[in-house]
Amino acid sequence: MEVENLYDHYKDTFQQQKEYIAKRDRLTISLLLTVVLFATLLSNPETLTTCVNQYIKNNYQIEKVMIDFSILHTGMIYLLLWFILQYYQICLTIEKQYCYIWGLEEELTKRNEFISREGLAYATSYPLLKNVANVLYAWGIPIGISALSLFRLINECKTGEGYIILDSLGLALIFILSLLYFSDRNLNWHIWKSNIGPLNKLKGFIKLDVD
Repeated sequence: MEVENLYDHYKDTFQQQKEYIAKRDRLTISLLLTVVLFATLLSNPETLTTCVNQYIKNNYQIEKVMIDFSILHTGMIYLLLWFILQYYQICLTIEKQYCYIWGLEEELTKRNEFISREGLAYATSYPLLKNVANVLYAWGIPIGISALSLFRLINECKTGEGYIILDSLGLALIFILSLLYFSDRNLNWHIWKSNIGPLNKLKGFIKLDVD
């Protein structure tokens, strides 16, 4: 590929990456708001169900409205599942795209067009605040959501309240997706097939993008 075409492709790819990051940020806000609403519903169901019923009455002029806890609870589970699926997909896409962008920068550098905006320069002297943010994205969110879903799943199985089959299915999917995302993002399973020593395998098994 001509160096000019390669650089144009690099710019287009980087612009696409910026759009992915913007989408991830929007999904992060939506996901956190959904988690807060879900926690509010569990801790204070009367208040939230009353607010929802009042909202429907005011905006749709329906007098007899009775949305109970079970309906809202099931709806919140699947809303959370939807946002989680979208969020995990975009985060993994961003990580994969960074690897591709770094490869393009290395190829351009080989052709005497030194560029390291997202490669060497990005990884060197990484700010502490970004390290903390990265840990929250990669560890905090999946662990927190998987713990919340597992706790709720166990509690529902004990009480047997609500739409137990639908709720359990949704919560189980949330838990599984969170574990899969955590594994894909933070664990190097392929390292166990390498010929390095056991201690080095253990060190390299967990990916820590922190300086």
